[in-house]
Amino acid sequence: MVCHFKMLDKIKLTKIIIKIVPRAQNFLKKKKYNLVEEGLIDSFAIIQILLEIEKINKRKIKVGNLSRENFKDIPSILKLVNKK
Repeated sequence: MVCHFKMLDKIKLTKIIIKIVPRAQNFLKKKKYNLVEEGLIDSFAIIQILLEIEKINKRKIKVGNLSRENFKDIPSILKLVNKK
């Protein structure tokens, strides 16, 4: 059985984060940032982000091993959600 799902890209993820946390827009333009440590996303925002991603990918994200590190920046979130 082959499982096909949409890969989430940086642009789509950035739009999701800005939709949920509008003030994150300026931070996402920096080369280095940490969304969690800078107080831009909390546990509620993480849940909202995951729900939006699940809608786009049309599959559940395994949340068993989530950590703050998974949500520090765009590349970390993409690595988490695009795992097969």
